[in-house]
Amino acid sequence: MITKDHVRAEVFGKLQEQGQVFCDELPRGLELCGFVGIKKEWVQSERDKVTKSATMELEEFLEFVKGYEVLQEKAHKDAFLEADLDQSGTVESAELAEVLEKLHIEPMTHVLDEVIREVDEAGHGELVYEEFKHLMDLLILREGFTSSEYDQFMEMFARFDRDNCGKIDAQEFHAVLNWLGYAMTVEDLLPIMKDSNVKLTGVMNHREYLRCLRKVREHELQKVRRVLATISGQNTNGTICLQQSDVPVVLKQLGYDMWDNQAISEAASEAGLRGMSTLDLSALWRLLLVYRQREGMRNEELQSIDAAFRRNDQDGSGELNSLEVPSAVRDLGYKVSFEAMQSVLRQVDVDDSHRLEPRQFRKMVRMLQERDMVCFQQAFDERDPCSLKVITMTEAVQAFAGLGFEDKEYLRNVDMPLPLPGIGVVVPRDGFLRACQKHCRATREAIKRNGGWTDPEVQELRSFFKRYDLDGSGRVTKNELIQLVEDVVPELAKERSKRPQLLALLREADQEATGSLDFAAFLKLLGLFSAFKDKERLRKEQQAIQETGFTNQEVAESRELFLSSLGDSQDLGFDEFRAMIHGITPLNDARTKQLEEIFAEVCKKQPEADFPNFLVLLRKLLDLDFASIKDKTSGPLQK
Repeated sequence: MITKDHVRAEVFGKLQEQGQVFCDELPRGLELCGFVGIKKEWVQSERDKVTKSATMELEEFLEFVKGYEVLQEKAHKDAFLEADLDQSGTVESAELAEVLEKLHIEPMTHVLDEVIREVDEAGHGELVYEEFKHLMDLLILREGFTSSEYDQFMEMFARFDRDNCGKIDAQEFHAVLNWLGYAMTVEDLLPIMKDSNVKLTGVMNHREYLRCLRKVREHELQKVRRVLATISGQNTNGTICLQQSDVPVVLKQLGYDMWDNQAISEAASEAGLRGMSTLDLSALWRLLLVYRQREGMRNEELQSIDAAFRRNDQDGSGELNSLEVPSAVRDLGYKVSFEAMQSVLRQVDVDDSHRLEPRQFRKMVRMLQERDMVCFQQAFDERDPCSLKVITMTEAVQAFAGLGFEDKEYLRNVDMPLPLPGIGVVVPRDGFLRACQKHCRATREAIKRNGGWTDPEVQELRSFFKRYDLDGSGRVTKNELIQLVEDVVPELAKERSKRPQLLALLREADQEATGSLDFAAFLKLLGLFSAFKDKERLRKEQQAIQETGFTNQEVAESRELFLSSLGDSQDLGFDEFRAMIHGITPLNDARTKQLEEIFAEVCKKQPEADFPNFLVLLRKLLDLDFASIKDKTSGPLQK
């Protein structure tokens, strides 16, 4: 069993330098030990009892913390007795907030109400001192979170603690926040990690993890206070109270670029805040919690996602396997490359089960939307080098086109400020992002309507279809179908072993068993071919992982490296691969020729490497220590 002294000795180990802790670090040490509302006068008093030196050794530190704990327990007892005016040995629940405030502990209203119900075993609305102590212990143990929040946080810790060592690293902590729906960057985390005495390159245990989550909450509340000060001009240290109509402003300040008024309203209703025009701090936090649990989406979006999940859960297990997930995503109208799909899947499937439950699938869809949003932001920011948050309409149209968006009406319908003299009409950043969102939403609806294809793709495929409909009958007959299959999926047409799979796909597309396909059946067949290719690619990838011996984490890092190096194609050409390796270790002409030979050997003289090929290439370069690459690289390249 882990004792208090064990925890405190661990804290000492984090703070010590050459076996000594500087006394200036004592308040931080107490906080790391789990104390809140640190009192400077108590720190000084107990320090003077232990040492007159500027530093403490381990035994002195443990003695100091124990002395501080005694003072805190006495203060708790005194505060309880002071509130027990009739000397009945009890304090009314309604008075507890005031008691805790005197102890510099101010939990949110809904948290305090929950803990009171938990410890008030008799349900009389009064607490005896032992129940009060239990209440204090729970508040400290859970770092001021509700029991459901605490349980969820600990579940996430267990998911990311893949080797069951009882610790996660800072990168995994950032991934936890992303999984939970927090819109925080690594830059946002830097001061939080520093304040919690956790380095970005270090690891954290359960207590440090919870403490960091509390710091994240405090960081967000500071932002909320600043927003409210701007909105109302009130003192940021005053009582927090805002209009529900101001919630979008708060969400934007917290980093949510995709906030939606309807989603906010529906989250408020689910949080039990329907009809409340103003929100205090506790109500706002409850709203944020539900908003995140709903992935910031509307009811209709969540219902659509859940319906797609059920349609593709072929065995009724309540989970989607790694082959069913892409199909479910396509059902929702998302056009995502195989590798990008696998990248997002990895972020959600943190325990490497290769299966997603409904909650995880919702998160995956939200992360796909966030990937799109990053592209929208980059497209705008590239044309706004001075960060003015506005660009001209001409620049906005160019950015829109650069994203592959053709319908400019979405830009023209954006709420925009008046034209600027000498510049013309300008488009604000928020307006541009919302125009992109609306375009994507309309595109997804078209894809669902067209069975997996955008309207321009349908037009192009109709022309493609006519090339095989030689007699102009509106159907591709058996003989014409043979040529189509050879052109579209030669790997199916030419390998005798795959003939049963080909026939099964054709039967599924030709539901009427006519031996020919109309245009709708043709589109369905192409979708089935696409799913087949994904399945083959996944099989090839699993074989490559087994062959190369890379860990799941190394595969994930390699995939991000692969994706970041791609040009316009979904696979990696030699020039792109050479540029990547040259950035790691300089390549002369001889080395380039050797690299080209390795590339041709692995890719079987194909012009591009897919991700499985890429894994094999990395393993080959490492095994050869090509151009002393081991000494110059890390991660999947021997990080």
